[in-house]
Amino acid sequence: DNPAGDDGIFLTWDDGLQLGLFSPCIDKANDTVVPTIDILRKVRCDIAGVGNDGGIGADIGAYEFNDTWNVLGEFNGPSSIHYDSTTGYVYIADYDNDRIVKTRMNSTERTVYGSSGTGTGQFRHPAGIYYDNIEGYIYVADCGNHRIVKMQVNDTSITKWATYGTWGRCGRGEFYLPHGIHYDNGYIYVADSGNNRIVKMKVNSTSITEWITLGRYDINTDRFSFKYPMDIYYDSTSGYVYVADSYNHRIVETQLRDDRQPEWIAYGSRGSGVEEFSCPTGIYHDSNTGYTYVADNLNHRIVKTKIVECGPGGCPTPDWTIYGSSGPGLGEFSNPLSISYYYNSVSESEYIYIADYDNNRIVRVKPTWE
Repeated sequence: DNPAGDDGIFLTWDDGLQLGLFSPCIDKANDTVVPTIDILRKVRCDIAGVGNDGGIGADIGAYEFNDTWNVLGEFNGPSSIHYDSTTGYVYIADYDNDRIVKTRMNSTERTVYGSSGTGTGQFRHPAGIYYDNIEGYIYVADCGNHRIVKMQVNDTSITKWATYGTWGRCGRGEFYLPHGIHYDNGYIYVADSGNNRIVKMKVNSTSITEWITLGRYDINTDRFSFKYPMDIYYDSTSGYVYVADSYNHRIVETQLRDDRQPEWIAYGSRGSGVEEFSCPTGIYHDSNTGYTYVADNLNHRIVKTKIVECGPGGCPTPDWTIYGSSGPGLGEFSNPLSISYYYNSVSESEYIYIADYDNNRIVRVKPTWE
């Protein structure tokens, strides 16, 4: 005899507590009777003959909270995600909707910023996103406009806006289809995909003040070469950058510095097996454990590995595990593009946030590695 109500997670009926419209639930029976929908707006959440079949809820006894797999839907090709552990917000570059979304997992709260275009407050296929929780700026790789956006927002709108760069082929201050972006201690790191290079730059309120690049196109003639790199992660502990070198089907650990002779390790080759990638598009490095997490796009999976380099004595045994397969269901992905990582020290659990591009959704998963 609970009082009736709906707080967005629970519905209460006279026969007890039930999961509501926006609950993170899973359909254990996969039935087709009196369906309700969760935050995916697809998954059925009712079992015939249990509880209140005539209502829109499903009994708590028939369903459970799914801390292992949570999903946000209603996107159109989400390309990049950044999870801010300080506030719990997720920042998403909603690529084909030409907008930025700020939201939380397991919540109806959602704020949309931007529209389609080339002007102030507008995007054309935003491909990369990073939120700096110290100064409160959002950095966006505005791919179709060939520029970097730096902006601040409140709960309803964009309050500050600046752009850097123009379309160009490999000049200073020029970008061609930039995708990945990272920010740390005053520097912006960019995967300048169409120019086959990575960029480290510093900006003021109006212009670029520092500019360093690394990369060439021809992998056969230049050691420091990329081919359409799509993501970049900077590790402030070591000073290394980690690059998803997409069209070379590998990941790279290197540096960005003026002498153009950085340390350089290229790891992986094309394929679907151990130490193989097929167009990796997202990367995250955890300096505490030394693991690198990769969105292995065309293999429709997430990889957890440690970058190793072969020496005179041969190659070390690979530290390599995977999660996921191809599809629209639980534990499945369709061209995952981007990845963000969070370790909960209290529960000693790791969570991966994934922009699941062709499934038009954001996934938070506590993976069981294989």
